[in-house]
Parts: sequence; structure tokens; C-alpha cells
Amino acid sequence: NARPLVNNQPETRTRAIQAISEGTTSVPFMITADAHAAHQYVVRAMDIAGQLGFVNLSITTEKPDSDQ
Repeated sequence: NARPLVNNQPETRTRAIQAISEGTTSVPFMITADAHAAHQYVVRAMDIAGQLGFVNLSITTEKPDSDQ
């Protein structure tokens, strides 16, 4: 939800996902990443979401602000 995390530890990411979802795992879990996002971070977020019980996972892309 466009909020930065204090660090990139698995526990921090897990707590952030739990807080945002308020424990509801039946809603779609969508990750939007731009071209600068490392693939491994997207996969890690999806892995945590799956471990928390999300089953409707998807990845979207974000169009860059300018052609770089």
C-alpha cells in the first residue's frame, strides 16, 4: 500500500502483510512492481503471502513515469 518498510527482514514483511490484510486472506493479493524492482523481492513477497494463506495471488506491472 505504498508504505516503505523499516527493513527487508522476513518478519517485517510478514507483519506488514498481516497488518494490511487485517488477517483476511480470502481477498486478492496483488503485487505491483516497476522495472527497477528485483524479481527476487516480488517472489519473496508472494511466498510470504502464500504461507499466510493467500491463494489468489497476482503480479502486475507499473508503467514508468517517463521513457528512460
